[in-house]
Amino acid sequence: CVDSLEVERDALRLRLLYRLHGYYKTTATSHIVPDGTRAVRVQFQLVEGPPVLIDTLVVGGLDSIEPRLRTRLLRPLERLRGGVYDRDTLRAAIDTAVSRLLNNGYAHATDPLRDIDVDEPDNRASVRLTFLPGKLAHIGRIEIDAVANRPDLPLAIDTPTVRELLSVDTG
Repeated sequence: CVDSLEVERDALRLRLLYRLHGYYKTTATSHIVPDGTRAVRVQFQLVEGPPVLIDTLVVGGLDSIEPRLRTRLLRPLERLRGGVYDRDTLRAAIDTAVSRLLNNGYAHATDPLRDIDVDEPDNRASVRLTFLPGKLAHIGRIEIDAVANRPDLPLAIDTPTVRELLSVDTG
């Protein structure tokens, strides 16, 4: 026994999946066809519509960032212009930019404000991102307090080696 309502929901889920990946006009239909006396065959027909393309991409809020870092932040985002408006791809590019801000001393950087407008009839998307990097944080001093496994033995890894492995530095 096949739940026909659930099969219809599967077709809806497929349409939503395509929509998330930028194909707003994709259609998905389902059919339940008898297949012998004790079985059915479930068929899904997908017709992929045209992609929604990002025709406008504006990124703001990075004016105070050092130029080399700003370039590294913008490069993955700029690659999205002209491409399919795929929410996962956009999310990954935003995550990369925020991670780079955090890793470069902007300890309070958060996800950007988003203004996204999708013009479904024309299959176009306009994306505006305003980053909020916050102030550059400075590290005054790094202290390493290592204690050996046993008091009568030296440290397995000495403090200068530990310091070399750190990704943070003073400044």
